[in-house]
Amino acid sequence: MKTTKLYNLLRDFKSDTRGNFGVMAATTVLGLISAIGLSVDGQRVYTHNAKTQSVADAAGLAAAIHASSNGGMVPTEGATGVFVEGQTYNAEELGFELTTGETITFKVDYDESAREVTVTTTGTVTPLMLQLIGKNEITTSASSTVKFQEPDDLKPASVLFVLDESGSMWFDDLPIVKNSRPVEAVRRVQALRDNMNSLNNRLRALGADRQSAPDNNFLRTGIVTFNNGPVTTRDQFGRLITSNEQGPAGPVKLVVPMDWKSISPDIINNQINPFGGTNSAPAITEAVRIMREEERIHGVDENGDPAAERYMIFMSDGQNSTGSQAINWRHQAGTGFFRRFVNENVCIRRNFFTQACLQFERRRVEQRWDVDIQGTSPPANQNWQEGVYATREDNQTVNRCNRLKDSGVNIYTIGFALREGEFFTNEWRFQPGGNPFRFTVDVDREDLRRAVSLLRACATDDSTFLLANDAEQLEIAFEQIGVEITESIVRLTN
Repeated sequence: MKTTKLYNLLRDFKSDTRGNFGVMAATTVLGLISAIGLSVDGQRVYTHNAKTQSVADAAGLAAAIHASSNGGMVPTEGATGVFVEGQTYNAEELGFELTTGETITFKVDYDESAREVTVTTTGTVTPLMLQLIGKNEITTSASSTVKFQEPDDLKPASVLFVLDESGSMWFDDLPIVKNSRPVEAVRRVQALRDNMNSLNNRLRALGADRQSAPDNNFLRTGIVTFNNGPVTTRDQFGRLITSNEQGPAGPVKLVVPMDWKSISPDIINNQINPFGGTNSAPAITEAVRIMREEERIHGVDENGDPAAERYMIFMSDGQNSTGSQAINWRHQAGTGFFRRFVNENVCIRRNFFTQACLQFERRRVEQRWDVDIQGTSPPANQNWQEGVYATREDNQTVNRCNRLKDSGVNIYTIGFALREGEFFTNEWRFQPGGNPFRFTVDVDREDLRRAVSLLRACATDDSTFLLANDAEQLEIAFEQIGVEITESIVRLTN
């Protein structure tokens, strides 16, 4: 009897489907939340690992430079302003910014006989989703070994930042998902400020701002920002003047003239304030003049080659939106967009009732092929040409980038948040050129193609063209640039 009741109970439960949908929905949502949480954790740990290695690299270079500048003597206990062997230091002492739940410490070990310094770092980061299974902390570690260098082995360099300061830099870095702002979204301008500070902290740690031995200064930096706002021009004596009227230099805002030091946090945090539209051509024109002057300042080496490395870091979050806007075709490899012209019979007169064609005319017709849509490249040997439709300002920008590259300037380009979707506009609504009633903006494929193609064409090569879809990827891009520039300044072999 009891067995029969149990059987009936199980049968009724099986046949009662009223709550099944709720259970299935809850399970699906829980799985989705888990997947998103694990993805966020993975990206968080990846970024933390990269930062842990960056701290080791920066501390090792700073310690090696100090030892080199003092005849190979290592700092002893009680010394200030340097890293003493065996003591524990925090990453913040190098100028690195850590997020909530993140710690990084390091120790320095000097080997006078081998003339090298080794830095070991230990980091911890608090995950989000993994805490649910008892993993409250993830530990990371890294190390870096750098040879002592003589001060003369620090190769001089000039680093010019050409930065997009248009109104779209107030937008979120991530598009809207299901009518909601992603919780991890940040304003693009804040991500730029954070990463500019991190890169300049790295340069500062090398001794870029040392005042005790000005003759040993080796690094010059400056900033040119661009939008379509106030104009920076020069008077007859070459002095910088600012005007609200159009001048010969175009809509360029020169924030920081080149100087023998890194960019201060005050400049980065307070003088990069987005507004207006986008026109990169005048900024790159100004960069050509600046880099020509930098070559003169540094001079040439014994072989007649430029004595200093020159770098331009060109970052933008969108296509040129102001200027002539006349569209022309520019041949360029790597765009994934093709066109060709073919002769076709085009109907020029139809029957009014049946719409049957009554008269044809032979015309030259353009055909287009988009790899993103078609999924593959067009057939070979059928007269397809790869390129992009670009404005006069786009082509002016690329032409001036080519002049910079021809003169030996290394160009890194960063395409930030170049993705389709709808983005919250944030403070842009209240800036000049904004719209107080427009809370979101849609970004389409054609605009993105123009922006990506321009930045790709301006970069020295594909390895210096970097796409950063969000703030975390922007951090990785700036980190790569910082490492490569640092390694070119400090030669890591005797």
